[in-house]
Amino acid sequence: MSIFELIGIFSLGPFITMVITPENIETNQLFSSIKLYLGIINDRDFITFFGVFTLISIIFGNLINLFHQYLVHKVSYFFGRDLSFEYTKSFLNANSMNEENFQNEDVVKNATVETVRAVEWVIQPIIGAVFRALSLLLIFLALLIYSWKASLSIGLAVFILYLLIFQTLRGWLSSIGDELSLSLANKQLAVGEIIQGKDVIRTDNKDSFFLNRFYDSSTAESRLKALSSLAAFSPKAIMEGIAFGSITGIMLYINIFASDSVGPSFLTSMGIFTVAAYKILPSAQNVYYGISRAVFNKNSLRALVESYKVLIENKNESKLYREGTEDN
Repeated sequence: MSIFELIGIFSLGPFITMVITPENIETNQLFSSIKLYLGIINDRDFITFFGVFTLISIIFGNLINLFHQYLVHKVSYFFGRDLSFEYTKSFLNANSMNEENFQNEDVVKNATVETVRAVEWVIQPIIGAVFRALSLLLIFLALLIYSWKASLSIGLAVFILYLLIFQTLRGWLSSIGDELSLSLANKQLAVGEIIQGKDVIRTDNKDSFFLNRFYDSSTAESRLKALSSLAAFSPKAIMEGIAFGSITGIMLYINIFASDSVGPSFLTSMGIFTVAAYKILPSAQNVYYGISRAVFNKNSLRALVESYKVLIENKNESKLYREGTEDN
């Protein structure tokens, strides 16, 4: 997937330059060498070949990316299925003498809501962040080979800005995650109370009281999720504004003050770095999004692990109890 992204980045910019200034193909050593190697005589034919090659690379790269996303989601969702199944199985085999200390609402929440939350908001973002980080590394290494000074400066700037944003928001995201876990527990409890005490609630005219508890917990959940999304996507808006605003500003300056002194090599470099920015910034955002989402929702995974440990301990105690009873 990353290889085709690299091909798209380093072919689209030169292709645009060749279309605008086809006479510069012969002056570019790389283009003339490729043209000679392929045995293409006419410049227009070479541009057509280069454009078709670029188009195929972009399409094929996107198809591979689509298939990659399908595999990641399939693997993670089936992992969530197995996690929910093993958790429910462990509860079924747990020591019945200790079940009164383990609320049924917690079991329902952990086996359904928390497993889905752990898969969609912890496991999937982490897997996506790892793959996008590898893609970023390959693109950055290729840019370093092309122009190490400019690439190193841009890479360090992007990394430092994202690191500062993440460090600034990390504590806030963790606290929001704690509040979200609490609101989900309150929501689950409110629904359980309404289901179990329906007749008593209606007899005592307590409908508004219990419905307001459910409404308030749902409102808190919605508000916290919206805040987490704001924290997750705000860096993308900041970074894209800086990157593409800078590129537009440079091109405006050239158009007004230095249009005659700019050669085709500079336009080729600008095209490459523009396409690279178009690819790098979403990848960097996905890495940041995955890490921030995992930090925000790590409590769901922690709650599952702690609850699962309790069930396993009760299961072992139940097994020892049965073995002792059989011996007696």
